[in-house]
Amino acid sequence: MPGKITYALLRKEADIYRSQGLPRESLRVYENLLESAPGLPAKTQAAIRDQIQKIKIEIQCNSVDECARLSDDQIALIRQGWSEDATTEDRIVSASSFHEVGRYADALLECKALIRNGVPVDRMSGLLASCLGHLHTPENVASAAARLALEVCGDPVAGVSLQVAIAETFQQRGHINHAVSLVLSLSQSIHFAPAELQHRLAELSEELTRTRPDPPGHGPRPLQNSSCPPSGPGAGARILSALRQFARRLAGSR
Repeated sequence: MPGKITYALLRKEADIYRSQGLPRESLRVYENLLESAPGLPAKTQAAIRDQIQKIKIEIQCNSVDECARLSDDQIALIRQGWSEDATTEDRIVSASSFHEVGRYADALLECKALIRNGVPVDRMSGLLASCLGHLHTPENVASAAARLALEVCGDPVAGVSLQVAIAETFQQRGHINHAVSLVLSLSQSIHFAPAELQHRLAELSEELTRTRPDPPGHGPRPLQNSSCPPSGPGAGARILSALRQFARRLAGSR
């Protein structure tokens, strides 16, 4: 029977496989451990079986359509991660797994829980941006980002910093309409932020003015959702004009 150190090393090996997107290898480690150690305490064996069940569910979620058919009980089981023994990395794996199979709302819940448990907001900004982009149209993403900032940030400056990071991520990944919407919204509240944040937003605004939004009459949509109605004619031109005015105003305040 493996000792505590061996058990801990095997569990770490399984964790590494899982975090690298190799759930079948992780499953193999746990199944071998369970078969080779019948004398493990009942609580430990139950924990191993629990992990085996969760990994099997993750393997089944190999497409968005399959994951969409998972029951609420199965989703709750995945979200539990390592239960009371959950580490930060375990929860990040859980959040990333939800995101990879298209469960963006569930991934967002995991991200919020991680931040409340002390994970730096900057570490989660990329995943947060992707979730918001998939869940909201450009017209709605700014208000969603503002609500998120209020929920997870301790003060207004930290909230603005998170929203600037999300806008930067949108721009870097080519989601220009989402970035434009968020930058225009931030222009209403950036005046109290430190100079460094104002300069970052000004630079982002200048970059966006060089990138043409969707043509008039082709309203922006969620990143993977074609069910949202289009914006009115001329929306792209109006956004671009407002963004250029904002960039000039911020540049003059440097």
